[in-house]
Amino acid sequence: MAGKLPRPPTTPRSDTIAAVATAAGRGGIGIVRVSGGNLAAFAAALLAQNLNVGTFRQNIINQLALTDIVNKRAAELGIDPPDEEAQAQVEAMRSSMAFGDEEVWAETLATYGLSADALQTRYLDNLTQQAVFTADVARSEAGEEDVRDYIGE
Repeated sequence: MAGKLPRPPTTPRSDTIAAVATAAGRGGIGIVRVSGGNLAAFAAALLAQNLNVGTFRQNIINQLALTDIVNKRAAELGIDPPDEEAQAQVEAMRSSMAFGDEEVWAETLATYGLSADALQTRYLDNLTQQAVFTADVARSEAGEEDVRDYIGE
């Protein structure tokens, strides 16, 4: 048959592949889709790299300490982002993805160990952290020469 386009090459079904499956844009949940014939070995290798209990414990301690430091600094600076701003971010995330009804939304969050309130709290923590860092950077006396000295230019 004249003019027929050649069929594109395909990946053998036995190959294990991974691809980002999250819609483009802002969001708090990222999904990676994995498929293929060697999923068990792939998952074992991936989890073996990340399940270091000591590192996990240290990361939790670091996050708690950072949150405490940021919250104390926010209180000193009088920074208190409004709950409505965090709620708006949760709603923006929910509306930017096809979650359907409340039950699907709640199930999706539960998959990640979250509730809508917990997600809102995370957004509020992030807003507080951003505001504190922005306020402290604005008060910084570092100039362009200081930055160049720091990076060794």
